[in-house]
Amino acid sequence: MENTYENLAEFTDVDQAADPAVFVDLLQRLDAMPQTVRLRELSYARLGSGRGVDVGSGRGTVVAQLTARGLTAFGVDLSAAMVAEAERLNPGHDFRVGDAYALPAGDGELDWYHSERVYIHLDDPDRAAAEAYRVLRPGGRVVLVDLDSDAMSVATDHPRAARAVLAASSDNLANGRSGVRAADTLRAAGFVDVEVQPYSPVHTDPEVVWPLYPGPGLAIAQQTGAITAAEAEALTAEARRRGADGTFLAVPALFVVSAGKPA
Repeated sequence: MENTYENLAEFTDVDQAADPAVFVDLLQRLDAMPQTVRLRELSYARLGSGRGVDVGSGRGTVVAQLTARGLTAFGVDLSAAMVAEAERLNPGHDFRVGDAYALPAGDGELDWYHSERVYIHLDDPDRAAAEAYRVLRPGGRVVLVDLDSDAMSVATDHPRAARAVLAASSDNLANGRSGVRAADTLRAAGFVDVEVQPYSPVHTDPEVVWPLYPGPGLAIAQQTGAITAAEAEALTAEARRRGADGTFLAVPALFVVSAGKPA
């Protein structure tokens, strides 16, 4: 199995990656998956109506889908490469290069705020949530979708080594447990009526989850002595074998966390 996007942490600065196109490819794969379609249906249902922003808009799929549902949406992404791809794929939609910590919107200007699998890459999620609070009007809605990368389950014949690799992959991310922490993050920013919807999709294609498992955790776990080189080779071979024979199974823990700004 060939794989070129082994380190999910590089999403923190896609434009500085050796080849930003591989991250565009990963998002394309995710966008097309039925698991992602169901996840987004859960998040869209919690947004309400009006005008808002998708933070970390990537290829622009969420902005296009929300616009088709009757909302007025614009996308913000730190990566100029992602914004260019979003504009190419979704002509006529509004995409901007920008920062989750300094959004291009005035105080109380927006009705809703959506962000999917972004806070996991933020080293200051509280600051980003405070910015969400700033741009939303009283009564506005926020929806965060993210992983608890510590809580992924995998089918493996090497459970001890797999646990060590998963922990290393999670620790390699800026905010690896973002999904399970998001509710507290929103409450600390001042949001109310926080609701948490867990979502655990089943993945049988190792390439889809490779950036989380085994991914960079293999090298990191070896460097710290948590696993041996032989165990790393065994996990890699197992993932490839299971992918080829149809027995690969990984179940990440995602959370759709929604809240409101007090009216």
